[in-house]
Amino acid sequence: MEQVAQLTRRESATLDAVARRLTNGEIASEFHVSVRTVESHIASLRRKLGAGSRMDLIAAAQSQRTGSRRPWTRRILPARAAGRRPERDDQGMWIGWVELYLLLGDVHSLKQKRSVVRPLVTDLRRTFMVSAAETGSLDLHRRAGLGVSLVAADSQHVIDVLDKVEDYVARRPELDLLSARRRIANSDDE
Repeated sequence: MEQVAQLTRRESATLDAVARRLTNGEIASEFHVSVRTVESHIASLRRKLGAGSRMDLIAAAQSQRTGSRRPWTRRILPARAAGRRPERDDQGMWIGWVELYLLLGDVHSLKQKRSVVRPLVTDLRRTFMVSAAETGSLDLHRRAGLGVSLVAADSQHVIDVLDKVEDYVARRPELDLLSARRRIANSDDE
């Protein structure tokens, strides 16, 4: 906790933005600074907090808010009445996925298809920090099915990311988005 007190105001704001899962570019835009400046703040945060990764920074930010040294540990409150499930101080995790069905442009072989689909899958993974894979129409040259999923603590975050994924794919000039099927579930759903 002492380490958090040693942060500058800008580092604290950057830590908060990282905890909101903003990219370096989005943070730079919000703070009206260059991406390189944001990278410098994040490097400083990682050094000061002993964080090995961006996820460690997110955990440190959550720890700062909750006062917990182990933010990944779920606290279960005792059941108030016999036969009831214990109440929790959180809402579980949210799982979201979208199935995208695509029509590819000028593609005449499976090799050409791979040269369009693989970079798209890689871009989705890197840009949105999601799991993505080609899941359908594997033997068809001009059609592709993609599955994209993510897990988060907040349902709105899942919805926002899936919206951005759909928009990103829909704007690609080399393909047409034919349809998208989406599902969001909570870990507490039965």
